[in-house]
Amino acid sequence: VWIFGRLSDTLGRYLTLLISLGLCVVQAWIIPFFNNMNVYLACRFFDGASFGGYFLIAYVLNVEYAPPKYRSMLGSLNKFFASVGSALIAMLGFAFKDFRAFAIALAIPPTIMWILSFLFFPESARYATLMKTVMGQTHYGKMY
Repeated sequence: VWIFGRLSDTLGRYLTLLISLGLCVVQAWIIPFFNNMNVYLACRFFDGASFGGYFLIAYVLNVEYAPPKYRSMLGSLNKFFASVGSALIAMLGFAFKDFRAFAIALAIPPTIMWILSFLFFPESARYATLMKTVMGQTHYGKMY
């Protein structure tokens, strides 16, 4: 997670979100097609690390765009949906008896999120302001 935190400070939250979610998608689509346990374990490790980066950046973006009055509620709501998703994965496991079909079903939601991220996720306001400040510009004009 600390790798994605540093990346989001240097590359921006939006690009780091796309990278972490893209890594999740790649790992999720590799898992159903390999029979080797070592490949499976490596993919699950990198999938967990990239999902950790995704949740970190998604939480920060939620909190940055919310008014101060609603920040704690939106931060908690983010984890609520993650918990509901984990419960749904357990229920989905009962519906699929084949491991490969189950793994493909689990690969579809991050793929859809990754595609939608290109269309709807904005860059962090804090990062955009910081980059303008670093380059000598602010919202109010030139820095002195």
